[in-house]
Amino acid sequence: MTVYFQSIIAIILCIISSVTDIKSKKIYNKVILTILTISTIINIVFWYEIKETFTSMILNSIISLIVSFIFFYYKIWAAGDAKLFFAISYIIPLKLYEVDSRNYFPSVYILILIFSITYISIMIESICCAIKDKNNKKESKIKLNICKLHTNISKFILEYCHTFFVILLLNNIINRYFPNFAFFNQPLIVIINLILGIQMNTLKDKDKRLVLFLILNIIFYIINGVGFFNVNFIFILSVVLITMTKNFSEKYNYEEIKVEDIKEGMILSLESSMLLQTSRIKNLPGISTEDTKSRLNFENVESIKRWKKSKKGKDTLIIVKFLPFAPFMSAGVIFFIIFKIFM
Repeated sequence: MTVYFQSIIAIILCIISSVTDIKSKKIYNKVILTILTISTIINIVFWYEIKETFTSMILNSIISLIVSFIFFYYKIWAAGDAKLFFAISYIIPLKLYEVDSRNYFPSVYILILIFSITYISIMIESICCAIKDKNNKKESKIKLNICKLHTNISKFILEYCHTFFVILLLNNIINRYFPNFAFFNQPLIVIINLILGIQMNTLKDKDKRLVLFLILNIIFYIINGVGFFNVNFIFILSVVLITMTKNFSEKYNYEEIKVEDIKEGMILSLESSMLLQTSRIKNLPGISTEDTKSRLNFENVESIKRWKKSKKGKDTLIIVKFLPFAPFMSAGVIFFIIFKIFM
């Protein structure tokens, strides 16, 4: 019974969050707290059904909380999305995953499904925009060069090799010294690889660390013998795919909008925010980082409308297209639940 009750309230949470995310660009804490309270009551009432998996449930929830925070820290998603994923991970019973108890983070399957749906949707939208722009005379000069990995090929190769050797060392150590963890937690290792790769690429002196990790890998092979200990090559290939399509998708991640149509919660492009920096009008937004930290507040919007009437003002600005993530998360969760219960 727990599986059905928890699945129903998880779907309800997803639907409510999707609606509020689309309408007001927010996922409300009171909704999440209410659903979490109901879920906890269900767990207490049906304690006899979950007592054997309670420890694993708590561990899965803790890891979900950590992953959610890390993704928020690296601006992969907003705070509301992080809280929503944690809530979903807590609500969905472990029995629904049908995994071994030694799999410490079964919610990773939902996470992978969510991002797969999101990535495919973004690429489809980008391709549609590309086709539309290609047919538009004003935009006919856009070059759809998907194969352009980086404006500087040598820099791309350096970054990729640096990431590869870091991940190679981590996977070698995990698979050599923690084989049981590696066997039962491959999807979690993919997430760890992804987070580590993102972190490494934010640091400087990649050339020096490339040499360091190359030497460490050589030392590892000298000690343990030459061989790849089940390195996650799926992730390595995914890095290439994402890098190839990143610039392509980003071309269609912006929208020109009239100043009078700018609203609270929107995010200016970096280029548009730079135009505002020379003005003396108060409460204009600072330089945009093109993420949720740069959302416009009421004072920013009013100041931008005053800026339009100034000598340096313009009628239009470029904003970052708003991508409500809750609907993608909901699609992944609902698909997962339906597949597990009815398939």
